[in-house]
Amino acid sequence: MIRLNKFRFLFPRPINTCLPLGILMVLTFLTILAGTRPVQADGGFFAPPQMEIYESSQIAFIKLADGQEDLMILPRFEGNARDFAWVIPVPGLPTLNTADPELFIQAATLTQPIYRNRDRNWGGCDEDNYYAVGSPEDGVQIISEELVGIYQTMIIGSDNADELVDYLTDWEFLNPGNTATIAPVLESYVEKGWYFVTLKVDESALEDELPNLPYYWYGQMDPIHLSFESEDMIYPLRISSLSAAESSEIIIYTVGEHRMTYPGAQTWYANRISADELSAINQRFPAVGIHLEEGNFLTKLVRSYTPAQMSEDLVLTPTSSDDEFRLINYSGFPLFNLLLGGSTFGWMIWRRASSRRRRQTG
Repeated sequence: MIRLNKFRFLFPRPINTCLPLGILMVLTFLTILAGTRPVQADGGFFAPPQMEIYESSQIAFIKLADGQEDLMILPRFEGNARDFAWVIPVPGLPTLNTADPELFIQAATLTQPIYRNRDRNWGGCDEDNYYAVGSPEDGVQIISEELVGIYQTMIIGSDNADELVDYLTDWEFLNPGNTATIAPVLESYVEKGWYFVTLKVDESALEDELPNLPYYWYGQMDPIHLSFESEDMIYPLRISSLSAAESSEIIIYTVGEHRMTYPGAQTWYANRISADELSAINQRFPAVGIHLEEGNFLTKLVRSYTPAQMSEDLVLTPTSSDDEFRLINYSGFPLFNLLLGGSTFGWMIWRRASSRRRRQTG
């Protein structure tokens, strides 16, 4: 076992074995739950009429190196999985691949807060319509289409927002009931020259890989990996406002040269990865380690948004300093404070009693 001081920062301390076994089991279970919270995707889920597909939170793992951004996202939604429709705008022409689901579980475990007692430390669609191809003359061009994991995907370029809306409606990503709301958002991305990635669940993949998938689905789908050129670390938040719940928790992991942030974000974890730490991560969290290099800064950022607050895409920027940080959650009441308070209270009672006795004897 490697024993380095920085590893106390990297990994939570072991659970205090002096605790009763029953309490120990409960605390262990709660620690696991805290490290594997439900996660969801950025991008916009667009439902057919009278269908409920929405995001209650979002999660992404972003790496920026040498002008290339790798954006890995894990979708979670409520609704009919066979009507699942997902649009993700990105600033550069992307390549698509699947992402390892373990990445998000291991990242959550690696960066989870240290849970510490006050006095004891412990760590604790219609397929033919979908593939109907537009042309550059229409202002909409399908650059590529392929099956990625369980998703039918297309990469689309457009210089005409109205035509883009028409095509997305024909492909049943939009419907007449939501085009008026969505069109201005799509237009803003077209004006910036962004590309669009569309995803739908492939019916044959559902039969092969998810044979017991219910008609109404609540849970996680396969994660997707988008890679594209970008000078800045970008998170496409604005389009999420079209399908977000009243309050959405945004969780973003970043890997780059510096500790990163964005307006209003809380930092839960920030650490520059040393050679020894990278070796330990590759052993314990290989799905995370494959995206890290010695000297990288790994940051975890959290913020809650209302749909109205999702008015702009996020451009993540370096913080003013690369200080390392680990969130610590305290539980219980400090024993020292309890003893001090109890002593003070006892002294006051004794003093009052003594004064009463002196008055009586006087």
